[in-house]
Amino acid sequence: MTGSRALRLPDDLDRLVNPTLIFRPEHLIVACYVFPHYHRSALNDRLYGPGWTEYVLMRGARSWFSGHAQPRTPLLGELDEREPATWERYIDLAVDAGVDVFIFDWYWYGNEPALHEALEEGFLSFYRKISRREMLRLAGAGAIGAFVAACAPPAVPVAKETSEAQATVAPAGPPGYEQGELKVLVCCYSPPDLEVRNKFNADFVAAHPGVQINQELLPAGQNYFEKLQTLIAAGTSPDVFDMWEGYVQPYAANGALLNLDPFLEKDPKVKRDDFLPAAWAGGSWKDSLYALLIGFIPGPVSLYFNAAHFDQAGIGYPTSEWTWDDMRDTAKSLTVDSNSDGTPEQWELAFDLWFVPWLYWIWSNGGDVFNKEETKCTLTDPKAFEAIQYWADLVNVEGIALSPSMLQSMQGGLNAFRTGAVSMYLGNAWDTGTLKEAAGLSWKAVLSPKANSGNRVWYMHFQCWSISSQTQKPNTAWEYIRDFVFAYEPAVQEVAPTIPGLKQLLNVFDNPTTQALGYEPLLALATQPDVLRIPGAGAKWDKISGLIQAELDLVFAGEKAAVEAAAAACSKVDEELART
Repeated sequence: MTGSRALRLPDDLDRLVNPTLIFRPEHLIVACYVFPHYHRSALNDRLYGPGWTEYVLMRGARSWFSGHAQPRTPLLGELDEREPATWERYIDLAVDAGVDVFIFDWYWYGNEPALHEALEEGFLSFYRKISRREMLRLAGAGAIGAFVAACAPPAVPVAKETSEAQATVAPAGPPGYEQGELKVLVCCYSPPDLEVRNKFNADFVAAHPGVQINQELLPAGQNYFEKLQTLIAAGTSPDVFDMWEGYVQPYAANGALLNLDPFLEKDPKVKRDDFLPAAWAGGSWKDSLYALLIGFIPGPVSLYFNAAHFDQAGIGYPTSEWTWDDMRDTAKSLTVDSNSDGTPEQWELAFDLWFVPWLYWIWSNGGDVFNKEETKCTLTDPKAFEAIQYWADLVNVEGIALSPSMLQSMQGGLNAFRTGAVSMYLGNAWDTGTLKEAAGLSWKAVLSPKANSGNRVWYMHFQCWSISSQTQKPNTAWEYIRDFVFAYEPAVQEVAPTIPGLKQLLNVFDNPTTQALGYEPLLALATQPDVLRIPGAGAKWDKISGLIQAELDLVFAGEKAAVEAAAAACSKVDEELART
């Protein structure tokens, strides 16, 4: 303090330090963190109301003591971070101040990106619009003119020093594989799953002297692909990593994945003819294999139900031939509100609202997200938005399904079912392990219900391994992913059953767990066309699903009709599809 006024930067810099001592070391890169909370975002619209930004808090600030300089107002006014023009001003200021890099902060919240709009619609839109001359002007002024993302955007980086379709295999060492450390990146595991993985790693090391496994684990929701992209771009990619449906093709096209065809040609254990059609199609690009399928499973595959609730109500159990109307009509008889206060102690139905369920609804009803060419959004087709409205009405009109706010208070649909709060839960195969550990819960399962037309189309969860094109241990990596598939599929069926991608492993899917879940028809269904699908749009799907999710959240909150949300979502999705 000096007198009654606090010293403030930058006005009082020369009073806080000796200006002659301030200099910029050679080769120093100055990075500035950006917390983008000064723009309207889908997340804050839901949490705090339409249009809420950090400016609201700033305007409401009050002085609490003498000399407390509040409220403060931005020197440039309340600029919108979603506008490219805002970033033109910010970049000019940054260049003048010697800032080289912006490090953007954004999040993964509720199965979708959050606070990402400033980066994608503001900063990146500005950079796409400026000319090469302007880019050079910025670079000449001392700015890098690029950014480091704390959680990188969903573009797929090009691997360093790789060709479009790398098909060569490095010479093997004397034992037939390369020795040393094999780096493995794993996403989205459960404790029972991890036990299987750790056992396999120990067995693999014992069978491959001189090899060490460095396994890095990322829990679900930890921006797996953002981390992977960052490692690839930096030239520090793991040797082996999880790959998902819809990502294989764009990653392969950008040279990030090793072509596996040469291994298939010489490996006595696995040949091309061993693959199920879905396994080859999902893991290939330009008819070459870039991902080895571990297993796949429809989603949401199961309607879990509390058998005790049905018994107490004297109602027959669900079957795999149920339609949505069957589920709805039965649910109305399962409510328990013993004190008649309007808040049931036992609800009828729970489902989590993310893209896997709503794709199942749309597809099963005969709708789609995109046209065949994937150039236009088709959610405005009545078959698409009517499916969404049907399930939203279960929440807001029929009152038989948990609302999003109730789901959040109960920590999700699975937990609501596990604790006996709901009688039915639309869930996934990986829920099995958790439910088996639920003490005192009398649960059973059937296949998720058909649309009222009799059609049922699922999202295809595709769990597979890829090998980095940067790896220096291609033979070790191949043996690792090959042996993993043969060891993992039989071992994991009791806790997270999946359909193996190799014909010689199909018998392991016929086991007491899958029989109890009613999965017997899946082997036949999986061979039929259009029963299992992925949405398309490649690496753009993350962004597009977030745009759609933001609108559907309003529908299930009772704030919009599905037809209105579909129109609003399609205008944004079309822009994203057109973006190059």
